[in-house]
Amino acid sequence: MLEVAPLEPWIAVNLPLLRLGVACAACMWLLMAAFERETQRLKWAWSQPRKLLARNASETPRTLGVVTSHLVAVLGWASGLCCAGWVPSTSTGLWWAGLTVLGDALAKTVAGWVAFKDRDLASTMVEVNRHNRTWQGLLLAMWATVCAIQPWLGHVDWTGWITWGWMAMLLGFGALRASSLMSGQTHLPGMLYLCILEWGWLASILAWMALHFS
Repeated sequence: MLEVAPLEPWIAVNLPLLRLGVACAACMWLLMAAFERETQRLKWAWSQPRKLLARNASETPRTLGVVTSHLVAVLGWASGLCCAGWVPSTSTGLWWAGLTVLGDALAKTVAGWVAFKDRDLASTMVEVNRHNRTWQGLLLAMWATVCAIQPWLGHVDWTGWITWGWMAMLLGFGALRASSLMSGQTHLPGMLYLCILEWGWLASILAWMALHFS
């Protein structure tokens, strides 16, 4: 009789969420295995971002590497939105994550070229934004995989708190990395770019958390 008894929700592995985490890890493995320069610059983005300003022709990102980087971001953010309870399913999470990553990249590309007269700085800002989203997606996917394998985390109220807090920390660190590229510069368009398009994401999540969880 016990052999046919249905699994209780708190001991059932969340397979859709686990698939997102595994897919994100697979894309990250492909990025590291096939695109050495992209991987090196990805590491610099969160360790020594100013190194990205010195780029020669041989370090121009390869199209497939950029696409793979975006895939890591979309899959990771989709898993994070699922853990946070923002979306009801992984397919909806993928749509939201895809539109958000695409819209954010487009907005920052256009705004960067308007805000920064230094074209090297403008292109580096776009690249740092891509690397930030890749790191954030990977780390969110790692947390989501833990939640999927340990289903107890998926059935407690504070899992959403942890996920939103984790998102805020990752966005804040990414904004710090982008801000470090502008150290010593005080021109107004660049400061507006940072405040609205970098720190604005963090402010939005903190405001949403304050309203939702109060």
